[in-house]
Amino acid sequence: MKLPPLKSIRAFEVAARLGSFTLAGEELNVTHGAVSRQVAILEEWLGTSLFTRLNRRVVLTAEGRTLLAEVEPAFNRIALAAASLAVNRKMTTLAVNAPPTFTMRWLIPRLPKFFREHDAIDVHLTTSIRPVDFASGTYDVAIRRGSDTHKDLHTRVFLPEVLVPVCSNALYRSVKLTTPSDLTRQVLIHTETAPMAWPDWLRSAGVTGQPADRSLRFEEMFYAVEAATNGLGIALAPAALVADDIFAKRLVMPFPVASSRQHDYRVLYPKRSKKQAAIESFSAWLAHEGQQSVASLDRLFQRPGRADNDASSSHVKNRR
Repeated sequence: MKLPPLKSIRAFEVAARLGSFTLAGEELNVTHGAVSRQVAILEEWLGTSLFTRLNRRVVLTAEGRTLLAEVEPAFNRIALAAASLAVNRKMTTLAVNAPPTFTMRWLIPRLPKFFREHDAIDVHLTTSIRPVDFASGTYDVAIRRGSDTHKDLHTRVFLPEVLVPVCSNALYRSVKLTTPSDLTRQVLIHTETAPMAWPDWLRSAGVTGQPADRSLRFEEMFYAVEAATNGLGIALAPAALVADDIFAKRLVMPFPVASSRQHDYRVLYPKRSKKQAAIESFSAWLAHEGQQSVASLDRLFQRPGRADNDASSSHVKNRR
């Protein structure tokens, strides 16, 4: 079986994941044009178009989405296999604790890249939203939402949290969603961890009517997003955690209106640690990935047909 050009496959995977030849070039340390040429080579080899080229971004075609669904897991498996075989190296293990939904929808999909770039650092990942007691030595790093500062800890903001409404394609096609006020007639999905999220969002969107009595409630954000994906209603979710699903058309953002909440994602770690170098490498990597996520959010709010409401776009940009 003849393999396609592997260099071109790699360029395609990064460009598809980031939705941009420019950002792909930055990750691969090559020019925008080099990425474009490698993708063109692959398209010629396959005899089909993988991207639709727009002004400042690229969008996967149906064939491109099919290829990405196979290629991305393959690269992830290669990275994880290589990391597990590095038994002769002196590894530093970081015990990282992070919120469950953030971990599943943002951190885990990016960890293979971290392992590729830092093959001497292992990550032991657990989830929680409770305060972390670093004095016990259980954790080296924590990721939390909020605005608190801690005098004994380094605290670094790396990702803004702004909430956006999301629903399934099927639900979006079956109901009338012309203005944010139309949401008051739909099933709104709430979470126990953010009970005021919907009232705050509706108020910020200028909605004065009361929501319908019918609603769904879940304990965690992860379940709310899953319920929205399966057409049970409309959820509010952190834009950075659902952007990939919106770009891949697994979810729809009916209105590009973002909340004005201040609960950014922060990395916290002790000011003194025997693992300081590894911790700072992980923190710097989170900051870099956070910047790429913000760039992705800018593209999300500037999609064709959404430009008439630029409040949320400027909101995200100004929070960098």
